Amino acid sequence: RTAGGRATLIVAVAGAALAAFIALAVGGLAAGLGWDIDPATTADNRGIGVPLSVAESSELRRGGNKDAAGGGAPEVNGEVLSIEELREEQAVLNIIYGLDNRAR
Repeated sequence: RTAGGRATLIVAVAGAALAAFIALAVGGLAAGLGWDIDPATTADNRGIGVPLSVAESSELRRGGNKDAAGGGAPEVNGEVLSIEELREEQAVLNIIYGLDNRAR
């Protein structure tokens, strides 16, 4: 081989190694930050926007916002919460308390 061919090969190998290092560093940083970058799970919304069950849907149609004790509608700071808002509140609390594995 010639000196020019050897230099070109060295530059190509160094460039490929640098590109691989950058890709692995970005992937490691994303994993460290808890980002889900696995392409196998991109079709899964991981629980965000879960459709309501038939029972929940019919309860919403009836306008029933009763809490589990059968009292009045659940309230936060004097504001009546819907089932969806209650789910959102519970999801946030689960994340804060570390009960939601999807947030890890």
